[in-house]
Amino acid sequence: MASLKTNTITSYLSQGYAAIIGIAVMPFLFSTLGSDAFGLIGFFTVAQVIINLLGSGFNPTLSREIAKEKIQYQNTYLISVIKSFELIFFCFLLLILIVALFANNWFAIEWFESDLPVELLSSIVLLIFIVCAVRFQSVLYLSALRGSEDFLWINSVSIIINTLRFPISLLLVIYYPSLKLYFGFHLIIAMVELLVMRYRIGKLLGINFWLPDHFSFYNVKKLGRFAKAVAITAVISVVIAQADKVLMSKLLTLSEYGYFTVCIMLANGILLLGFPIGTVLIPRLTALYADGKLDEFRQIYIKFTKFVCIFIVPGAIVLAGFSQNIIYLFTGSTEAANWGKDILSYYTLGNAFLIVAGFQYYQQVAKGDLKYHVRYSMALLLCSLPLIMFFGSEYGVIAVAIIWLFFRVFAFIFWVPYIHAKMKTIKYSHWLFQAVLPSLLVSIIAYALLKEYDENIIENKVTLLVQLVGFYMTILVITFFSYKLVLNKKFKLGNR
Repeated sequence: MASLKTNTITSYLSQGYAAIIGIAVMPFLFSTLGSDAFGLIGFFTVAQVIINLLGSGFNPTLSREIAKEKIQYQNTYLISVIKSFELIFFCFLLLILIVALFANNWFAIEWFESDLPVELLSSIVLLIFIVCAVRFQSVLYLSALRGSEDFLWINSVSIIINTLRFPISLLLVIYYPSLKLYFGFHLIIAMVELLVMRYRIGKLLGINFWLPDHFSFYNVKKLGRFAKAVAITAVISVVIAQADKVLMSKLLTLSEYGYFTVCIMLANGILLLGFPIGTVLIPRLTALYADGKLDEFRQIYIKFTKFVCIFIVPGAIVLAGFSQNIIYLFTGSTEAANWGKDILSYYTLGNAFLIVAGFQYYQQVAKGDLKYHVRYSMALLLCSLPLIMFFGSEYGVIAVAIIWLFFRVFAFIFWVPYIHAKMKTIKYSHWLFQAVLPSLLVSIIAYALLKEYDENIIENKVTLLVQLVGFYMTILVITFFSYKLVLNKKFKLGNR
């Protein structure tokens, strides 16, 4: 097993690469395929997230179980669990394909407002659902590999897959500009990813057979309580996170939804950079808590929060503060930049708060106690969903973006300290003063200054890029030294 440091570095290299090339190809895809096509790519992203809900309880449960069991070759219990989950996922995959065959025409005719031919839209929607179904099955094996902390292999393969998924697919559509070809190529990549992931987990555990076997209703039932809690919170979280995207896909024209997709993809770049934290941290925190190593648990928890606040939060501030110019940088469209500047700002700031506040969730997963998260998620759903539906329909996408930011800030201020008090693994005051507060104060000042500077579009993209990098590095350095200052005062602050 690689060290936590190695896993973190390789995860960030892999995820950073995916985020950078995913964003880098955006302007070329936008200019080659058009805003309508980009709207379909946005729909593809939302569809994948929603379909993955079917496995929302199984995947984290499998990952946690493997982390607890300390994966061994030919571990009969883990083989039984994986094979049981594998059969369940395969049944879901068939169900998705059947639904897609009957629903693709409905989406093409009733859902999208576009000038694209209905037959073309219908075939593309069908392709989208098939790709989503195949990738849905792959996520099961990916979860098992994460539980075993096989991050070096995962991240190496991820770089290869994302190279095919982004720059290679871009080259393909530049020479053969076809939406059907674009999604058809993604289907081939998804099939390759599925086979490679299944082979790897089979090799680690010694599973030499691929056909359904070793199904254990007892093991599925035994893990059901934790899986159900994870599934409930995951479904609620996705409904909250995706309700606005689904609503906008209906209310906006496909061209406007393409602009909206640009904003969401840019804002989600922050989540992509924060995502490796959870995937690396949860298995290690789970093992430390199970072994009773609470001092090491606290040290790692603080260290990773600092990492996020020092390196990722400044990026979010630059993205939110320079939103108009950044949209122009990636689309070359002043119309898109003016349309989406505030939307990008609000979503990016909301995502930054979401990443930092997410650490309390890692504590709950490590302890295997998600009752508080279930209650909070249900309350959040009941409060936010009606607001999103009403204000989104009445006032449009900008109202939804403001609601998104409001609830992320609310959770950070009120929910995070409550969970720290309930979990009793680390003092909230220590976490806040040592890991969060310096970055928070620097970020508030930096955002106000950058937003004032973003009033006019800088048409020279080289100049703009240099300025963005310069602002990021400046905020990062100031944030870093603010932590140095707090470090000298941490004992005094922590004991208050």
